[in-house]
Amino acid sequence: MAFTPTFGGLSSGVTNDISAAAFGSFFLFIVVAYFKRPSAWALLVLAGVLLGLGALTKENLLPLSLPFVGVIAFKSWQKRSVKHLVMALLLVYIPASAVSGWWYLRNWMHYGDPLAWNLQALLNPGIALRQPPSLAGYPQDFVGSVWQTFWIAFGKVAEVRADPAAYLGIATFLVLSLIGLARFILFERQRLAEPTLALSLAVPIGAIGLELIALLRFYQSFLGAAHGRFFYPVIAAVAVLIALGLYELLQASWPLPAPSFISVRSWPGRR
Repeated sequence: MAFTPTFGGLSSGVTNDISAAAFGSFFLFIVVAYFKRPSAWALLVLAGVLLGLGALTKENLLPLSLPFVGVIAFKSWQKRSVKHLVMALLLVYIPASAVSGWWYLRNWMHYGDPLAWNLQALLNPGIALRQPPSLAGYPQDFVGSVWQTFWIAFGKVAEVRADPAAYLGIATFLVLSLIGLARFILFERQRLAEPTLALSLAVPIGAIGLELIALLRFYQSFLGAAHGRFFYPVIAAVAVLIALGLYELLQASWPLPAPSFISVRSWPGRR
């Protein structure tokens, strides 16, 4: 994913989108690592610091905190321990709040909005939308724009796009990956009954879904918000699911060694 043209182009300049991608990727790595070591308190503290740094870098990392709450709650339920739940949440969210909470508290105190969207609308009235875009425009203006700018787009307002054939090729590639992912879910249901494996698959999918909801909310408030770079906090999750889908599809025809995605052995692969 780091070699996609848009990502490479943004990396050549100074932007917080690349930092957001880094913090988001590291945070999701820690979440998955916590599956195997739920008693490693240092991982929770590190996750809190990364979440705080990410939220301080770009507010669209905030949705990533929700999947971790679910993971901690599930692990605590397995242990039948309320103490573990409380301690784990404190070890994550106290460091996160210490690193970035002051910024959102400042926004709330000064502007009455933790995200300061009202200030952004005041300073940039030309991009603030008085009402959400019509549903008829979503397929092209939101889905189409986010899709294209995530992969190939350059310029100050992403005005430089690739030839349609390039996006068609990427779409074909992703469809194959989705087929492989669906094949894994359908044919490996017995293995997915293992909670650790099921959670390690649910976390990236859930993170992508939450980030999409957050991006959609931003799109409903500001003009030009339908840009793929706002999806970069979950770029690692996208990459892992694409790799898993392609691996599963190739595995059906040729024997391949079992993968170890994100260096955590809980990821799937035939044994």
